[in-house]
Amino acid sequence: MRSYISILRETIDRLREIFEGLVTDATEFTTGDHYEEFGRIAAERRAVTEILRSDKLHALQSADVRYNIEYMTANELTELTEMPNPCRFEGTHYWHWTPLLDEDLLRDILGKPLPIEKTHSGPWILELGAGNGTLLKKLKEMGYNGACMVGVDISKVGVDRIKEAGFVGFTDLKPLHLGSNPDVVFLSYFVDRDSDQRGTFERVVGILRPRGTLVLEGLFPCVMTDSNGNTYGNANVTKGNDTIEDIELVVAELGRLDMHLKRVIVGERLVYSLDGAEILPSYTLVFKKN
Repeated sequence: MRSYISILRETIDRLREIFEGLVTDATEFTTGDHYEEFGRIAAERRAVTEILRSDKLHALQSADVRYNIEYMTANELTELTEMPNPCRFEGTHYWHWTPLLDEDLLRDILGKPLPIEKTHSGPWILELGAGNGTLLKKLKEMGYNGACMVGVDISKVGVDRIKEAGFVGFTDLKPLHLGSNPDVVFLSYFVDRDSDQRGTFERVVGILRPRGTLVLEGLFPCVMTDSNGNTYGNANVTKGNDTIEDIELVVAELGRLDMHLKRVIVGERLVYSLDGAEILPSYTLVFKKN
């Protein structure tokens, strides 16, 4: 039986034939260090997950509160579960690593950050599916102006973390009355669970500045079942029948909205949440608005 990495590299070769000169193989970005960190965090958080799934806290596993639990800090989870010893992990209960967190790759996509004095009214970055602001924090560390960044996520606790880190945060797009349009929009690990992908694409492209950049990260077609028994698959635009078809459909849909593809980046996303630890083949599509 072939390993999934051999299938992944075969897919990269096929993509290179279709999108000549646009495909980057980012599988090498997932280094041994990332896997080691992934294993450490997964082991610690698995202990917390077991307690959260116990009969005592069964009510907390409803879908209504699940996303907020994932974004609680280690100390908050320790207090909630009455664990005798705090976990050592930092940040939140949801953890991931993606090639998009690689500084060289991010700079290659976005260019060098402008001096702060030149960005007080823009350019600015909008991230949908921002979690607790991991990507926004990385961009700020790299010199991009944090005052010009907005994060949107379904989790109120995640948005609270975004605000605590000094960014503007919302749980939906409705409060955004955009005086100036974003130069960059990230759709981070977002489209695979979006029940209205076409509507999202239309809204995002509609607010994006002319010649602005759209960075879309998705999973290779798959079906996921969470701890509540909810099943998530690729919806609407991305049917999930085939990796190549999946990407081609997104490219065609955004092409309809006057966006052109600049880059295809293929790599791996390391994830640990309440649903457990996973290594997920993922792709990132970089578009420019005409």
